[in-house]
Amino acid sequence: MAGKTPPRVYIFYGSHHPRRQALIQRLLERARRQGAREALDVQTLEGPQTTLAEVGQHVLTFPFFARRKIVWLKDPLPLAKTGQEAFLRLLAQVPAHTALILDIPEDLPENHWLLVWARQHPDLAYVRAAMVPRDMASMFRWMQEVLQEHGGKATPEALMTLYQYTGTDVQRAYQELQKLALYSQAQNRPATAEDVAALVLEAAPPNLFEFAHALAESRGPQAARLLRDLLQREDPYALWGLVIRHFRLLLALREVLDTGGDLYQWGREARLPQAVVRRMARQARNFTLEELVALYRRLFWLETEIRRFRLRPEEALERLLFWFAAPTSPHA
Repeated sequence: MAGKTPPRVYIFYGSHHPRRQALIQRLLERARRQGAREALDVQTLEGPQTTLAEVGQHVLTFPFFARRKIVWLKDPLPLAKTGQEAFLRLLAQVPAHTALILDIPEDLPENHWLLVWARQHPDLAYVRAAMVPRDMASMFRWMQEVLQEHGGKATPEALMTLYQYTGTDVQRAYQELQKLALYSQAQNRPATAEDVAALVLEAAPPNLFEFAHALAESRGPQAARLLRDLLQREDPYALWGLVIRHFRLLLALREVLDTGGDLYQWGREARLPQAVVRRMARQARNFTLEELVALYRRLFWLETEIRRFRLRPEEALERLLFWFAAPTSPHA
């Protein structure tokens, strides 16, 4: 709305440091675009190393080079230990010529006194959270927010595919979401599950794929060794997601073989190199279509148990390994 007075207190909080810093940098970039000299009037203070009185002096002083100055206060909450009322009085006194950034490196509950104050003063305060998601639902909301912040879009299926790869590893997911956002902008459309497979999954460490290959090729001892090694250094959600993808592709490939379709055309549509298509075709020939359907139903059941938090992904992987190692394996 034209002429609307900008906020005076910007509260960025949450334990996800990269995203919190990205939000702050985006605010600073907007300030810099207002004029070439704007960037010269940014003052940075460390909360534990300063006093409330010193912060007040910086906040109340008029800017020298710009219409508005920016005071970036990092880790400010220790300043409120001696009295929340004095801290809140300072926030209420921030003048229009100052933008005070509160950079809080921790998660806050909804009833935290600072957030309560911000809700009571919507004309003064701007609040953005950068908390680490703890479950699937919050992870999906977080993914959508990050994509929007970076100007990108993705289909729900794309986010599910990415989640299967990253799980709740926000550092890895944040990097991949930035990549997807750039791709979405370049293509001028939402990123799809196929895009995730091409841009993200194919960049995964080779051993992740080799475990799925070992399962499909009935190399039980090697699969067991790979699994022990991978679970020590990789996210089990990522490994589980790749296994699901691998057997979904095998099922589709078996249907192509049974109907006499073009393997390499299918591979191009699935964005798989020809060498991978040939290897997976050999694997698919070890199963009948009915066996792969039965196996995929088992995988779907395990996936459901994981989503309901009844089973951890590493437990599902171990159970899958047992199925393949048992005398009556899924393709016996």
